[in-house]
Amino acid sequence: MQLYEQLLALLSGGLCQIDSNLKIISANQAFRNLVQLNDEAVLGNEICSFFDLSSQKKLRNAVNYTTLDQIPVKNLRLMMTGANNGVKLVDVSISPLTSLGNGSPGHMVLMRDVTDLERSKSAMEEVQGKYQELFENASELFFVHDFEGKFTELNRAFRRFIGTISAKTEEIKVVDLLQPGQRSSFDNYIKQIISTGEACGTIEFVTRKGQKRLVEYTNTLIKDRRGRSVGVRGAARDITQRKISEQALRHSQASLIRSQKMAHMGNWELDLNSGVMTCSEEVLNILGLPKGNSPGNMAEYLDLVHPKDRRKVRSDMDEALCCQGAVHQEHRIIRPDGKERILHTIFEGLKGPHGRAAVLSGVLQDITQRRLSEQRVRLLARAFENALDGMIITNENGVIQMVNPGFTAITGYSAQEAIGRNPSILRSNRTSAKLHKAMWESIQKTGFWQGEIFNRRKNGQTYPQWLSIRAIKNEIGKVSHYVGALHDLTELKQGEAKIAHQALHDALTGLPNRIFFNERLADAMREVSKHNGKLALLFLDLDNFKNINDSLGHAVGDKLLSATAERLLSLVRDQDTVARLGGDEFIMILKDPGSKDQATGAANRIIKAMSQPFWINEREMYITASIGITIYPDDGEDLEALVSNADMAMYQAKDVGKNTTRIFTRDLNTRIKRRMSLEESLRNAIKNEELEVYFQPKVDLRTGSMAGAEALVRWNHPDKGLIGPDEFIPLAEETGLIIPLGRWVLRNSCRTAKAWMNHGHQCMQISVNLSPKQFTQKDLPQMVGNTLSDTGLPPYALELELTENMVMQNVDEAINTMHRLSNLGIQLSLDDFGRGYSSLYYLKRFPMNELKIDRSFVDDIPSDPDNASIVNTIISMGRSLNLRVVAEGVETKEQLSFLKKNNCDQMQGYFFQAPIPALDLLRLLQRGKSLIFS
Repeated sequence: MQLYEQLLALLSGGLCQIDSNLKIISANQAFRNLVQLNDEAVLGNEICSFFDLSSQKKLRNAVNYTTLDQIPVKNLRLMMTGANNGVKLVDVSISPLTSLGNGSPGHMVLMRDVTDLERSKSAMEEVQGKYQELFENASELFFVHDFEGKFTELNRAFRRFIGTISAKTEEIKVVDLLQPGQRSSFDNYIKQIISTGEACGTIEFVTRKGQKRLVEYTNTLIKDRRGRSVGVRGAARDITQRKISEQALRHSQASLIRSQKMAHMGNWELDLNSGVMTCSEEVLNILGLPKGNSPGNMAEYLDLVHPKDRRKVRSDMDEALCCQGAVHQEHRIIRPDGKERILHTIFEGLKGPHGRAAVLSGVLQDITQRRLSEQRVRLLARAFENALDGMIITNENGVIQMVNPGFTAITGYSAQEAIGRNPSILRSNRTSAKLHKAMWESIQKTGFWQGEIFNRRKNGQTYPQWLSIRAIKNEIGKVSHYVGALHDLTELKQGEAKIAHQALHDALTGLPNRIFFNERLADAMREVSKHNGKLALLFLDLDNFKNINDSLGHAVGDKLLSATAERLLSLVRDQDTVARLGGDEFIMILKDPGSKDQATGAANRIIKAMSQPFWINEREMYITASIGITIYPDDGEDLEALVSNADMAMYQAKDVGKNTTRIFTRDLNTRIKRRMSLEESLRNAIKNEELEVYFQPKVDLRTGSMAGAEALVRWNHPDKGLIGPDEFIPLAEETGLIIPLGRWVLRNSCRTAKAWMNHGHQCMQISVNLSPKQFTQKDLPQMVGNTLSDTGLPPYALELELTENMVMQNVDEAINTMHRLSNLGIQLSLDDFGRGYSSLYYLKRFPMNELKIDRSFVDDIPSDPDNASIVNTIISMGRSLNLRVVAEGVETKEQLSFLKKNNCDQMQGYFFQAPIPALDLLRLLQRGKSLIFS
């Protein structure tokens, strides 16, 4: 019994025995503590006395139940009120006892004070209720799921988010909300949260309606009381709209940046407290600065402003800070690359919380291109207004909108008269409807047309015009306007007609020139051939016309030529043609002249008319003419041959005494053929080097020694024998063969002179004649220089002989050529001096070294006093000009004596030596004898 009592004392719960009357028989200390009574006060009391009425009833029923069924009642929750410490809540367990010590039934009652537990439980339930309310009603998405991803709890917001009404979650898994590509990452997510205890991030869920929603989540691990991981609790937010807004914001920012870039516009702000300046990206682009190199403050920005604009910029900034509203201004900047740009800027001061300016905000735009465009527009407007061509602008319907003063000047219509009307007011009857149709077809197809048309001025005058029309399209590619440019071709056409006339007519006489004559002759030949008709070609040359030019001057000679043209026109029919070939040569085409005798009679009538006096400058003048006649097709069917035939007949007329006519004959034809044959032979002779250069010594009259030699070409024809230079040199001049012939003579002469030098005759100078055609060759100085270089002859050993007439044809060009030749180091000689018309003025300008007196003056000295005086004058003039004087054609002792007496420097002629081959001259040199005294 004692052991039993000890065990009862150890129990933490209150334990007591009651009898069948529910009175306490025994109780442990814990029970006494529970009711706060001592042992005497407890024992004998009915146990129900410690409970409230409701609990008493429950307790009696439980005792009865255990008594009848002998089954214990456990954890009966009752309220204890009888204790000194107030109301307590206890759990009561009742076990039946079969009998007590007196044999009556009893019960063992165990009571546990659960007042604090119930209070904690209530508090817990209250917290749990509040948590559940918060969980359920929260706007965020709350959830709990296990490690397999099955949701165990979902709040109302989450259920609404995924599109389910039911609170049941056993059928919903995390992977059901993921896209297929994301489901494989769920296992990694579980591993991460188990490992770290938390996980956060964003994920895209797919709702049951198929909507894709972006969710931001923060999940933590759930552990039980023993610390075991049992699930995941999470909170999430639907950030879909936020992301859309952020994306829209980024798009707006990007659009703003693009818009700023497109508009060349940027913005900046200056914090007035810190002095820090922030700029948009486009500001950097405008300022020409790299990214990351933005102006950090206003001073750095002002460093980029043009020095002349800085004061104005500072002033406008101050105004923006002091006054409300924006300040607009323009200034220039100089970028780091040195380029100048024009900026339009808006300054505005922004106030802070205390009402004072805190920020200076600015918007700047690069308007350089706009200003250039405006300048270009103004320039185009000025060009439009000041253009000499007429400018016209119409709308798409062809109604005139604008014209310039040039239009008024050309058409006679003022702007007020033209605007609002159709350009058809300018149309003339000379422009065909077909051309107008083609014009508009081109404009509609290509947007452009230009061409020549005839338009009509306001006064009714028709005029040629070059018209250009271009269609102008608007932004959508539709034609909005037409622009036309009108150029009056009247003066141009008149000029072209004048040029065409000048190209086909002789400037002096107005007669057809050689080109037009050839066309007329070809047309006439074709015309008469159709009816087996004939043409007479009359080649006329004035006799001794050169004497008139030389004695009376070219002005008088020109007037005589014009008067001759008028007279010839008066002597022929309208169907005939009179042309001037050049100089004093005229040629006439007589259509259907009849017989040869009739043609000759017509020519004789012209000869007779030409013998009548001319009145020139109120002075009576006489001139005669020689005419050569040829008949087509009797004398040939080739145009050039006919002209050549008439030319040959004319020269025959001159040969027989001039002032007469001659008709082309077979004999003349034979002579022409011989001439052609001679030309071909000469061509071959040059090619095959059949020619030979002879040399005639030039003698120094003071020493009698040979000072040089003149090169003279000879032609020993293999069939025709020796042909004189008087025959083949003019032929070479006429045919152009003089160029290769002269080149050949020069090269051979230089080679020979070099050979003489190699034999010890260093002072020998070779003289080579230049023909007029050679002298006009542009490459003459270069050719001479190359020849000297190729042959090795020193320049001082070469002398080129020019005639007066040659250098007086074009004095300035001749002087230029002579200087170029002289600069090579060679000598220049003026040949046949006295026969031409060079003056002392020109002679001083010529870079000459030598004068050669023409043989015509030497022939009659000393017997002819006039010639003697002329020769003496030439010698004196040459000496005064420091020129060497050479007399040519010396053939008598008297001539030699006269020339020596008058101090002539050198002579050449048959008195000393006839022209001889090079080898013979070399032998003469080697003998070393004086040619004068030998």
